[in-house]
Amino acid sequence: MIITNNTPFVKTIKTAHFIFSSTVPFSLGEVLKNSFSGIEGIQEYMKVSVLPENVKIASGQKTGKSGAYWSHRITLDINEQNDTIRKQLNSYDNALVIICLEATNGRIYVYGNSDQPLSFTYKDLESTDNIQLIGHEIMIKGDTYGPSNTINTLDFYNPIALASWLATSL
Repeated sequence: MIITNNTPFVKTIKTAHFIFSSTVPFSLGEVLKNSFSGIEGIQEYMKVSVLPENVKIASGQKTGKSGAYWSHRITLDINEQNDTIRKQLNSYDNALVIICLEATNGRIYVYGNSDQPLSFTYKDLESTDNIQLIGHEIMIKGDTYGPSNTINTLDFYNPIALASWLATSL
């Protein structure tokens, strides 16, 4: 299945969760081991509220010389702007990431995995007259051997269930 902005779930996305690491492959178990309150406690983690109309997704199967693979490109526009957010975005620019898109249907769509994280970049968005900053555009892209995975929100926010799901799914 090819996922684009015409796919119904894109219109229900409300939050993007980013799990970062600086090495490939990285162990999500290591990232999670010091977490006391589930994913909220991860040090290399960022959570962003988004408007569905500011989310663009292109994800689908392609065929190359080595066989079939999935190509993902996710773009999020955020309007939040302050020094803290800019410093955080700067620290993660060109980093490896797994992105988890939380939808209002009780599901979270996970792009990337521990062996094949995606790349994270961002750029500032300026007003059309180039006078003021109006937000940031976050772009996640990369290829994986398979499509996105899904997890329900109850398991995502439960540290034990999340660790179990990560061990078997990613």
